[in-house]
Amino acid sequence: MRATFGFRDHRLEQVLFDGLRFRSPLGLAAGFDKNGLLLRFWEALGLGFAEVGSVTARPSGGNPRPRSFRLPDDRALINRMGLNNDGAGVIARRVAVFRRRDPAFVVGVNVAKTHDPTLVGRDALDDFRAGVRLALPVADYVVLNVSCPNTAEGKTFEEPESLDALLGAVGDERAAAARRVPVLVKLSPPAPDDAGAGALDELVAICRAHGVDGLVAVNTASDRRGLGTDPAMLSRIGPGGLSGRPLAERADRAVRHLYRLTDGSIPVIGVGGIDSAESAWRRIRAGASLVQVYTGLVYEGPGLVPSIARGLVNRLEEAGLASISEAIGLDVSA
Repeated sequence: MRATFGFRDHRLEQVLFDGLRFRSPLGLAAGFDKNGLLLRFWEALGLGFAEVGSVTARPSGGNPRPRSFRLPDDRALINRMGLNNDGAGVIARRVAVFRRRDPAFVVGVNVAKTHDPTLVGRDALDDFRAGVRLALPVADYVVLNVSCPNTAEGKTFEEPESLDALLGAVGDERAAAARRVPVLVKLSPPAPDDAGAGALDELVAICRAHGVDGLVAVNTASDRRGLGTDPAMLSRIGPGGLSGRPLAERADRAVRHLYRLTDGSIPVIGVGGIDSAESAWRRIRAGASLVQVYTGLVYEGPGLVPSIARGLVNRLEEAGLASISEAIGLDVSA
């Protein structure tokens, strides 16, 4: 398998977050391997990193099935999985075993609040903090999934006051940890009518005040703007997060805005609609240091990984660039 899929090229390598070496800018987004069961497979496939989760402090069976739906006409998915996972403690032990076998492959752990609508206020914060505490000893980096509305009132940690409190608590956990682990925050996509993605500004200011190491843009969308799928089918499917090609333009816009807002000083992981070398190249030129696949992998299969990697190398050669790091933000700074 490694001979077939494990394409590597030194021009795709980067060192980010003060020492993490990524063999490729292409990684696996959270949600695909929630429980960290296939880490050896992702490494052999040629990905530069994999993000497991979302994991929660307590295990969860998730929402009733069916809970994931394809929209083939839009090359998209809708899911309402409900944060099904084995729990942060079990998954952390699984990641630790893998790290002993292959310490060079970067593994991120995406953490969310346990799927329990009764957990609100201080209890919700303590639960989220407990998940982070379990992830820190084994993760190469931790992502805070702050935009998942799994409380009775539908609130998320993406609200400024809640985000500020969460980042303060996570900062305390990180200070007490045995080693420094990069912490990133995953943000929701800008609204379709937010041309400049300016709604992200306040959240980014809070993240920077707390020393967040990176941003992930973007999470799934709750709206159904611009879809070609039959509205009757969408009505039958019901609620859930939209991912895939319909998010590509909004994700490009968000990454571009974040790169400008931070002057490129904070690495951004671009996710949403990455399903080809061209979409990955566009996201990197918009300011993403790394990109992740999810829905594209569902539709294109494992061959998507070497196809994107080879395509990125070809584009570097066409642009006369020596490494992928030289392409980051080219369309913003031009």
